[in-house]
Amino acid sequence: DTWHKIRHQRITARTESNIKAKTMSQQTGTSQCGGIMVEFESDDITDSRTTKARNIPGSALIYLKGPKFLIYVSGALSMWGDRMWHFAISVFLIELYGHNLLLTAVFGLVLAGSVLLLGALIGDWVDRNPRNKVAHASLFIQNTSVTVCSIVLMLVFSYKERIEQIWDGWFT
Repeated sequence: DTWHKIRHQRITARTESNIKAKTMSQQTGTSQCGGIMVEFESDDITDSRTTKARNIPGSALIYLKGPKFLIYVSGALSMWGDRMWHFAISVFLIELYGHNLLLTAVFGLVLAGSVLLLGALIGDWVDRNPRNKVAHASLFIQNTSVTVCSIVLMLVFSYKERIEQIWDGWFT
């Protein structure tokens, strides 16, 4: 007799919860799957949020100050700087070697060869160390290399006549 009462109470509770779930799903876009309540946003709620965001004049300013935009700008400026440096090095090497592309081709070959030979070692080093340490080290190495290359190019162009006299221009 007690068993029948408990069973009846469970069935009644399930039926009531199913009725509640159905009425809630009709009102707010929810559904029940395996005893878990899942709620969906209706199109009206989503549309009202997007129109509110469009109407706020500061929303563009919020996006421009956000981390996502700043990361995009940082990446774009970094790539632009790298491309400009590679272009400038090629122009300097053409000017240095007497309007010939041989030195520029050798530079490209050495660059591609170093990536081919050292890429796996550097990748392993990046995977084994913390990202912040790797970022600081790579930026330091890159900026130091650019500075040294710029100084060497400045010295070579400043003393080009003297350098060409040493070893019949081989040193250039």
